[in-house]
Amino acid sequence: MNNKISIKVPRKLRQAFFHYVWSFKPRSFSPSNVPVSVLIPLAAKDLEQAALALQSIRKFVSHPIENIYIVGQNDDQIRSFCHQNATIYINEEDILPESIKNLTYEIAGKSQNGWIRQQIIKLTSFAYIDAKTILVHDADTIFVRPISFMDKDERQLLFTSDEYLKSYHRMTEKLLGPTPRYPRSFIAHGMLFQRDLMAALHNTIQINCGMGLVDAVITHLALNDGAALSEYEVYGNYLYSHFRDRIYLTYWFNYQITHPIAMNFDVLTRRFARFNSVSRHIRPNHRKKPRLMRRLIAMFTR
Repeated sequence: MNNKISIKVPRKLRQAFFHYVWSFKPRSFSPSNVPVSVLIPLAAKDLEQAALALQSIRKFVSHPIENIYIVGQNDDQIRSFCHQNATIYINEEDILPESIKNLTYEIAGKSQNGWIRQQIIKLTSFAYIDAKTILVHDADTIFVRPISFMDKDERQLLFTSDEYLKSYHRMTEKLLGPTPRYPRSFIAHGMLFQRDLMAALHNTIQINCGMGLVDAVITHLALNDGAALSEYEVYGNYLYSHFRDRIYLTYWFNYQITHPIAMNFDVLTRRFARFNSVSRHIRPNHRKKPRLMRRLIAMFTR
């Protein structure tokens, strides 16, 4: 008889616990001997943050780094940035399929073409990067302490977060077939891709959908039934379902900056030292939220 009791913790409460309690718990990552290449999709508007992301990768990623690739638009600013930062520039027009270049995809009247392009750039990265392991990393995310993506037994660390969206899982199921979803999210603004596992993922999609990954994504986006694509959710849930013995799950401990702050590397590493990384998501006309204690007081004094 199974007497195990399952308690569902609200997402916001779980997130608050990790941010305000568990993030103070000492933790460390063992350096890994597994070499990685790094891939950062980049738009010109994110150059300032990308410079900090590169600095943090070189300082804190505890793997031998083979090459760092920047995939971006046909833009002189991006070319100059790559030259100044000793990275390899790849023009996205040279590696994206024509069907993605010509794609028109909107949600609520707003174009999502750039978003889909970035997902495909990552999911097809082994087609144009000669490496066994690729760390794909978002340009707006900065590591603030040493980190590795393999444990001492060479199991891949899959970082989990609280950013789950139902629309992402709908697409995951369309691509992979009925897939038991990990109860949290794999959207951690960066992930290690392994060539053999990515090849297995592409093969599963080919068998399930009768077409390759890119065509399958376009086909399901065209149905306009609320399914959207997250490369991290697709890859993470695939590994969780099919290669659980090769992964180790751990919380990402990321702090998301949603208010103006001086983007100085030394300041960030001191101020957010209890986290693994920070991500900057400042929206136009942003209004700063009150601090947690004020929000709690407001909830109980209405």
